[in-house]
Amino acid sequence: MDTGKTENPIVSQKAALRREIKARIRDLDPSYVKRSDMAIADRLLAMDAYRDAASVFCFVGTKSEVDTLPIIRRALSDGKTLSVPLCKGERAPGKPGVMEARIINSLDDLKDSGMYGIIEPYGHCAAIAPADIDLAVTPCLACGRDCLRLGKGGGYYDLFLGEMRRWRRAALSTDPGPVPSPGADLGPAPSPGAKAGPARSPGTDVGPAPSPGADPGPAPSPGAGTPDDGAPRFPLAVALCREALLCDSIPLEPWDLPMDCVVTEDAIYTRRPDRMRRV
Repeated sequence: MDTGKTENPIVSQKAALRREIKARIRDLDPSYVKRSDMAIADRLLAMDAYRDAASVFCFVGTKSEVDTLPIIRRALSDGKTLSVPLCKGERAPGKPGVMEARIINSLDDLKDSGMYGIIEPYGHCAAIAPADIDLAVTPCLACGRDCLRLGKGGGYYDLFLGEMRRWRRAALSTDPGPVPSPGADLGPAPSPGAKAGPARSPGTDVGPAPSPGADPGPAPSPGAGTPDDGAPRFPLAVALCREALLCDSIPLEPWDLPMDCVVTEDAIYTRRPDRMRRV
């Protein structure tokens, strides 16, 4: 029966791709899963972006995702300020879910009975402002080599990463340029050694947080917030994805945010080479 409603073709394409990827995940060989888990963690931990980050946000992997416990343990032992996601639920029906970053000091701060049955921090763990996160390590169902990400559909990470980037832009003392639309061609990287303004000192007051879903406003010019020595520009959003789950094309909606890079067991695919000194 014709209800008069027109279905969004992108939504249908995403749903079909999610079904395909979930079938791929079910068919993955356990030995491949174990090998790729280890290789992905090693590759991320070898990045300058990880080494130079003072504050790391990292998801806690489920059985269908990359195992991030080696990354979490290493960040704790390296003395990083480590935060993990705490899902708070939907803002309203059909709206992206709200997620907070909570600081943990040991694995004892995690419980295995969080929302959706995932491992989450206890409620007493302190929250960290999005502006204070340097490196965000995110999950995915699949990614493209162009660093587009397919999530599970809740919108938690798109909303959270958008707020993280807005907060940090507000804290940068540089002349902003226009913000690119999600999925737009970002053009060539800036010339090596280009000067950029200083990054915000930890704890700097950046004013009230923007409302969820609000217009993020302009982005800083390429290289903004990058030290003169060419160190990675923060914040960085990194997705962990197995090579077997890479896709040639990811359907994109206006609010879908591209990652800065995608780490697999075989390679690092980067959208913004100017944001990382070595990958």
